[in-house]
Amino acid sequence: MSKFYNYQNPVISIILPVYNGQSFIKKCINSILIQTFFDFELIIINDGSKDKTLDKLLVYKKKDKRIVLYNLMTNIGLEASRLKGIHIARGKYIFFIDADDWLLNKDVLKKLYLKSIETDADYVEIGYKRVYDKYCIFNQQPFVKPTGLITSPYLQKNYFQSFFGVNSLNVCCWGKLYKKSIITNSNIKVLGLKYDEDRIFNLQLFPNLKKIYILNDIGYCYRYGGLSYKFNSLAYDSLKKNLDYKIEILERFKVEGAKERLLCYMKDCLKAYIRYLIECDRKDKSLLVEIIKKEINDLYYYFFNRKYLLNLYEINDFSKKILGGDIEDIYNQCYKEAKNGHYLRVLKSYIVKLLRHLP
Repeated sequence: MSKFYNYQNPVISIILPVYNGQSFIKKCINSILIQTFFDFELIIINDGSKDKTLDKLLVYKKKDKRIVLYNLMTNIGLEASRLKGIHIARGKYIFFIDADDWLLNKDVLKKLYLKSIETDADYVEIGYKRVYDKYCIFNQQPFVKPTGLITSPYLQKNYFQSFFGVNSLNVCCWGKLYKKSIITNSNIKVLGLKYDEDRIFNLQLFPNLKKIYILNDIGYCYRYGGLSYKFNSLAYDSLKKNLDYKIEILERFKVEGAKERLLCYMKDCLKAYIRYLIECDRKDKSLLVEIIKKEINDLYYYFFNRKYLLNLYEINDFSKKILGGDIEDIYNQCYKEAKNGHYLRVLKSYIVKLLRHLP
């Protein structure tokens, strides 16, 4: 493709929010600037970084006129940063990328754009590979399913469950070339989330989609365990906060079985939250017991009554403990899993370090 850049009306607007990304941002930006599809603007939102991210971004801005840099003095979060980028964007298409990720090769944007023109899809998606943080070990199994053209109403009928705990569609924002019009016409709301922002963004778009296309190709490298992955205390609060919105959507569109699946998802998140408090925050046991009591009651509240727990498609030991209100047993299971998980991660890190030194 020719190296033509329309300053006033670039074809693609790439939106890159970054917060304290000095260790990763160079690899990300380099993978964008080498793309054979040249007619794009790269909108970088420096979201109040406290490290040397801004210094690195200023160097890039001087080198390439396609970079549009917005430096925010205070951190507003990923949700609001992306929305700011959308409002600034001049392109017909929007592409999101996370600061710790990168594009696999120089033809990613070209492939997405050509398929967008061919199919007129609301978004075209390319598959991704996980890269494990620190050691750059690739997951050998690419994440690309399903593939091809999926149209409405089949799309909504068969894939709504992706937003409620069933991994059939990739609900992340990155790796997709969206029509800007589908985003602006969907009246995207900022809910103030600190976790699960991508799922809620795409859930707001989903009822309005007429067709999507998923390439049978890999082009995005997702850093698993990077800036956006780590579970923390804010994560569980955000997951509870977006429950109301998810319930509103599933009731409006009568998504069969979604409440049960969503509760299973929240059950697993509750376990992850308790394990986080044990392993990372090192909370006292008596305090954790009170937290568990409160959260179990919240689970009942959000799902109105116990009947959804009784109808779970995935009844396991942890579900039974929640049903029985066995606070001590819940704590003991989470404590055991937290310790085992810690030992396993330490073992894996040693194995990876050893493998890296083998000839």
